[in-house]
Amino acid sequence: MVLVPFVAKGVLLGDQLVTATIRHQRINNSSLRHHIVDFDFGNGATTYNSGGITVTLADVGFRQQIISATILDSDSDQGLVYKYDSTNDTVRVYAVDGSTGVTGSLRELTTTDDVTQTALLIEFMGH
Repeated sequence: MVLVPFVAKGVLLGDQLVTATIRHQRINNSSLRHHIVDFDFGNGATTYNSGGITVTLADVGFRQQIISATILDSDSDQGLVYKYDSTNDTVRVYAVDGSTGVTGSLRELTTTDDVTQTALLIEFMGH
């Protein structure tokens, strides 16, 4: 196992500033990498990007492929749900939708929703 430090990258995606800081890297013998990443976005003035917040290979320290991502923790106390969309390589944000009348149903945020400053801790696996 090899642990390698990595510097933060700030990327402007639409009007959404995203900072990905690789906290830990672990490389096993098969070249599979596990990266624990602090993924920060939003500031209360920016709006949510339609379809989610894009995650690039370079942002999280990979060259070929993101195999999976698991959201380990969030500092948000707003009751939002965060999911990684592996088809589109995005982090999607969902809120409880009171307009449907179904208790506990979720709706994805839209471009009209402001996103407060949020920090996620995500484990990425890839090459």
